[in-house]
Amino acid sequence: MKRILSLFIFMIAVITMSISACAAAPEINEGTSSVSVSNISEDDFLIAAIYNNNKALEGVKVYKNTGEAVIDYNKDIFPSYEDADFMKLFVWTDKQQPKMTAYGIDIKKYKGQDGETPASKTLVAYFSATGTTKTLAEKFAAAADADIFEIVPTEPYTSADLNYNSDCRANREQNDDTARPTIANTIENFDSYDTIIIGHPIWWGTIPRIIYTFMDTYDLSGKNVYTFCTSGSSGISAAVSDVKKYAPNANLAGGMRGTSSTTEDEIKAWLEGNGYNK
Repeated sequence: MKRILSLFIFMIAVITMSISACAAAPEINEGTSSVSVSNISEDDFLIAAIYNNNKALEGVKVYKNTGEAVIDYNKDIFPSYEDADFMKLFVWTDKQQPKMTAYGIDIKKYKGQDGETPASKTLVAYFSATGTTKTLAEKFAAAADADIFEIVPTEPYTSADLNYNSDCRANREQNDDTARPTIANTIENFDSYDTIIIGHPIWWGTIPRIIYTFMDTYDLSGKNVYTFCTSGSSGISAAVSDVKKYAPNANLAGGMRGTSSTTEDEIKAWLEGNGYNK
């Protein structure tokens, strides 16, 4: 009797294993913006383990789905784990039994490809009345791998407004501590930036009043702030002091005086020398 019972149990085990073997195994389809895992039953879990370039575990995401689960790198992974370089996928049953051998994906090469590119966390915001500062701002944005925003005055400055040998608009504004020229455009996602690089010409030895308008509009508290200027003769020290005075809760790293001939390599060296690490 015991022999018959043992044989029956063995036959049940063989049948169970055969059924399990016949069940469709999970299938991986790796793309340039996402990876899909199909043949996931309602009792299965897809587990994504995310690692950085030091092979240290950054985090774990768990997906429970019927049929197919899709992980979008630029929406599901990089916004939460910006240092993510590698991902391992596992499929487990609800009884914590592995159903798929670990599948590894080198995801760092897919950042921003064929999908939504994560927004830069650095913004170059600049005011340029004549175009000289704009040229330097574009080089800063390239060197810092940053987004760029031009501070556009509601009333553009004419050549007469900048005729410093007369009672021009620029002179009147700089002589008036309360002057705040209005800005025509806005930054919709300002809070998403952790580093702000402010560019401007030097007027009367310091920042133009429209930069005060910018600092009135956007709170720099807790943000890393760099400044740069263009100037015919004046340095940037007074401008840096005024920014620090007006935004005391910002982490002000320093200021750079540049020209239209300043190179991206020079800007990169200056940024890195002042603690910038994109």
